[in-house]
Amino acid sequence: LALFTGQAHAQRCLPKMHDAVVVQASQMKEQERLDYLTSAQKRYPADLQILALYAGELIARDRLDEAKQAISSQLDWTKLKTAKNVEPTEGLRLLLLYSSLIYQKQEQSAQALEVFEIAEQLFPRDAILLNNYAYYLYTLSPQDSSYLAKAEQLAATAYGLAPEEANILDTYGTILLAQGQTTMAQLMLSQAVERAEQIGKPNAGYIERLGDAYLQGGDRQAALQQYWDGTTHVDLGGNVELLTHDSVEELQQKIDKLTP
Repeated sequence: LALFTGQAHAQRCLPKMHDAVVVQASQMKEQERLDYLTSAQKRYPADLQILALYAGELIARDRLDEAKQAISSQLDWTKLKTAKNVEPTEGLRLLLLYSSLIYQKQEQSAQALEVFEIAEQLFPRDAILLNNYAYYLYTLSPQDSSYLAKAEQLAATAYGLAPEEANILDTYGTILLAQGQTTMAQLMLSQAVERAEQIGKPNAGYIERLGDAYLQGGDRQAALQQYWDGTTHVDLGGNVELLTHDSVEELQQKIDKLTP
């Protein structure tokens, strides 16, 4: 920013600088990219989108504490909690997403929930943030079932904002299934499977959860078919995607229980 004269001019130039950094970083190999983003973040510390790129690179390398420290150095969490005089920029949105991810990975649920609450206040119509928040609450529900009602509300809002997104359909369907709304869950999950196939990215997890929904609804044969389909599946390019060993074993156990 020191290169520019005048605050308004500097602000207009920030998006262009971010775009240039994205293009440059995308052409680099891993270590070179991290070094470049480290330098860019130091040179433009006020650019939250560049900071988000840097933090994302650290997270990808499981350097979570470094990413958390970098984010916290630029965010005033006390101010964010009040949501007063806070501009909901794309850079801030990304940093909240990454912060929630860090706390989830570090199993710090109270901090993760706090970040999600801030994000919901500042970005109440951001489908991705709401979807991630909903799914995280769902993962906590075995310990506290009261989380499910809030999760369903968030998932329904995300679905209303982005009804074509396979991941959002899957989250909503999974939460509905946990709530005992089997028929609606089957509808959402079948749409998630279909949508993923349409975009050439079939997802075995979606297929398995659709099988769970059929099983919960009493249709054992349909459930069995989904579990078989989930062990391996072929994308539109003809490439077979294999599940991890643990996932295959889990699916095989479900198949064995349904097979005479």
